[in-house]
Amino acid sequence: MRPDSRHGLAALGVGTVKSVAALALGRPGERSDRAVTAVGTFVPALGMLAGARVRRSADRERGLRVWARLPEETTPVGRGQAILVSGYVKHPAVPVARIWLLAAGQRRRMTLMPAHESEAGGGSHKVRMRGRIVVGRWAGTDLPVAVEIQLLDGTRLRRELGTVRTTLRSGHKPVNVTWTNPGSRVAICLATYQPHPAWLAEQLDSIRNQTHQNWVCLIVDDASGAPFTDALRVLAAEDPRFVLIEHTENVGAYRNFERAIGAAPRDAEFIAFCDQDDIWDPDKLEVLLARMADPAVSLVYSDMRLVDDDGEFLAGSFWGRRANKYDDLVALTTLNTVTGAASLMRAELVRDHVLPFPPAESAFHDHWTAVMALATGRIDFVDRPLYSYRQHESAVTGHQDQDVDHWLPSVVRVLWAARRPELLTRSERFHLDRVGREDLTRLATFAAVASVRTGDELSSTDRWWLNQLASADRRLLPTVALVLRARRYRQTNLGAERVLATGALWQALNRLSLPFRVPANGSTERSDRAGEAA
Repeated sequence: MRPDSRHGLAALGVGTVKSVAALALGRPGERSDRAVTAVGTFVPALGMLAGARVRRSADRERGLRVWARLPEETTPVGRGQAILVSGYVKHPAVPVARIWLLAAGQRRRMTLMPAHESEAGGGSHKVRMRGRIVVGRWAGTDLPVAVEIQLLDGTRLRRELGTVRTTLRSGHKPVNVTWTNPGSRVAICLATYQPHPAWLAEQLDSIRNQTHQNWVCLIVDDASGAPFTDALRVLAAEDPRFVLIEHTENVGAYRNFERAIGAAPRDAEFIAFCDQDDIWDPDKLEVLLARMADPAVSLVYSDMRLVDDDGEFLAGSFWGRRANKYDDLVALTTLNTVTGAASLMRAELVRDHVLPFPPAESAFHDHWTAVMALATGRIDFVDRPLYSYRQHESAVTGHQDQDVDHWLPSVVRVLWAARRPELLTRSERFHLDRVGREDLTRLATFAAVASVRTGDELSSTDRWWLNQLASADRRLLPTVALVLRARRYRQTNLGAERVLATGALWQALNRLSLPFRVPANGSTERSDRAGEAA
C-alpha cells in the first residue's frame, strides 16, 4: 500500500514538463530530483531506474545529515548481548528508502519510521531509524558502528557512527556474607524505591520468620533519598542477615533488580526475587526449595493471594481466567506469566545466562529471567499461594485478568486508517505506536539475545521460533505466525498475539508511507496517514 500517486504527481507542481524533461535529459538538479521523488513515491523501483540517470553520489553526500544514539557506557556482553542504535537521517533532495546497520561483521536492516511533525524540516526529507546488532563473546574493547543509507534514487551512502565499548564482564560486584544456619544458601534480592515504611517492615518480618533460615537478604535501594534511606538503615540494622546496598543513581525497577541479583554472594546456591510491599508465608522458601530437588528445574514459582493496602483478603489466587503458560517458550516470550516475587532460581542460571540483562524499553526483570530459565531448563509451578501480593496504586505491576487486546481496533479499521487516520481514535493510535516502539522491540530483543546465549541448548523448533521473533520489530510475518499458532492450539495469552500482530501491521503501514510526499512548494511533509506519534 503506497501513498496515493496523486501526492507524488503533485510534487512536480507547475514545472511538470520541465522536471520530466530534466530527468529525461539526465540533468542533475532540483527539478530532476523532484521528478525522481514523485515517480519513486508511486513505484520505488521506477524511482531507482529514473534516479540512475541523474545520480551523483558526491552531490548526495553533501546534503546528508545523520544523527545516532549509541550506548554511552561500556556494554557488558557476557554470553551475548544486543546493542540498540536509534536516531534520524535527513536529506534535502531525495527521500531515504532503506538503512542498514553495520557492526561486528553484520549488516542488518533498520526499522524506519516517519519523523514527528515537529522534526520534519521544511525542504528536507527526514526519517527516524531504529536498529539492533547482536554480538556474542566480542573479543575487542571497541566495536565500530556504521550505517549504509540507500536513497530513493538508488544512491548508497555510508556514515561512521562511532564506537561502542564492550566488555565480557557484567560489571556487578557480589557481596561477601557469612551464612549462619545449615541448609541451602539462599540470596533474597529485595529491590527498593521509596518504600512504604510499614509495608516494608511487614515484609522484612515475614522474611525473618521463614522456616528455612539459611538466607541473606540484599536490600538494594534505587536512590530513594532521605528519609527513606534512613528508615532502610534502621530496618536493616535489626538483623545482620539484612545487607543494605545504597545507590545514588536511579535506574528503574528493571535495572535495579539486575543490580540486586548481580550483588548475590558468589557461594549462594539459589536466588529469590522479593518485592518491597508483599508478605511472605512462613514456608515460602521451604516449599520452593523442595521443588529444586529435581536438577532439571531451573526456576520454580508459586501462586499468590491478593490483598489490599491494609492487607485485607481480595482473592485466593492470582490465576483466574488467565492462562498460566510456564512450559511454552514461545508463549512465555510473547507474554510473561512468571511473577518475580513468587520465584526461586538457581544461582548458576543467573550467573551463566541471565546476567547481564539485555537493553529493552519498558522491560521487566521477571520476564527476562523466566525466558532464560525455560530456554535452558525447566520451570516448575507450585499451585498454592505462598505469599500475599499487595494491590495498590503505586505498584509497578498489578493483577492482570482482562484481555490485553480489549482496546484493539479491528484489522479492517487499521488498514483503512492508513488512508483515513480519523478512523482511529488518538488513544488507539497512541497505543499502536507504543506497541511498535516498545513491545515489539522488547520481544525481538529478548528473542535475539536468548537465542545467542543458549547455544545448542534449545530444541530446533524453539530456536526457529526465537529467530523468527528476533525480527518481529522489522517484519510483519513473525507476529502473523504467532496468531496462527495460537489459533492452531486454541490458546492465547489474553490476546497478546493479536496486539503484537496489529501493532506490527500498523508499523508496516507507517513504513510503507515512506518516503514522504512532497507538495508543490517543495517542502517535505509527513504523510498524515502515518498517524500521530506519541
